[in-house]
Amino acid sequence: MALTSTKLVRILGVAVLATGFAAPGATVAADKKFKIFLSMSYIGNDWQAEAANMVKAMASHKSMADKVDLQVQVAGPNAQRQIQQINAMVQQGAQAIVVFPISPTALNAAQQKGNYHSVLTGWTNDIPDPDELVSYAIDFQHGGSHAFDTYYNNPKIISLSQRAEQSNDSATRKNLYYQVQQTWANDVPFLALFYTPYINAVSSKVHGFSENPLGYFNLEGVTKS
Repeated sequence: MALTSTKLVRILGVAVLATGFAAPGATVAADKKFKIFLSMSYIGNDWQAEAANMVKAMASHKSMADKVDLQVQVAGPNAQRQIQQINAMVQQGAQAIVVFPISPTALNAAQQKGNYHSVLTGWTNDIPDPDELVSYAIDFQHGGSHAFDTYYNNPKIISLSQRAEQSNDSATRKNLYYQVQQTWANDVPFLALFYTPYINAVSSKVHGFSENPLGYFNLEGVTKS
């Protein structure tokens, strides 16, 4: 996992933004700093050390220094210790926690229970059909992600999604997904904060290559002269 300075600026900036969605007791006055923690698994390789240094540099930058109180904790190669540290961060009034987990599964229990006020997550698009993202993001029953970890459970939008998924008629699907968009826009179960643009270097001999805004590209129809 390689993080660029741009991504870390976004992470830190979104962490500040996310405090606006926390519980009332977690808000701060305008003249106080946001309490943000960086939970590192360990700093035993170059990229983790670089990531920690970059986050600290961003927090001390003039655009963040008067807004952010950043505290860094390193758990070492011990998932249980990291969990204990994160629990302690919450008890200390953390308003946002940026986590580099030591284990891909150890923190899942808290996430699966929805034990948070807000969560920052993201996705990539693997297929061009809208069904992939729509079912993942809003179908609480069958999407496999508890509606993007928001626990948004609206029977109407789930029905629209499943009907669109099962139809082969383009006009019908277009209408159903339009209704999905309307319902989602009215309910606002989560906020789309930003997207990461991708830059592709393509030879002048390659023709017909393109990538959609969600990062998907299809090589069908691409030719080489």
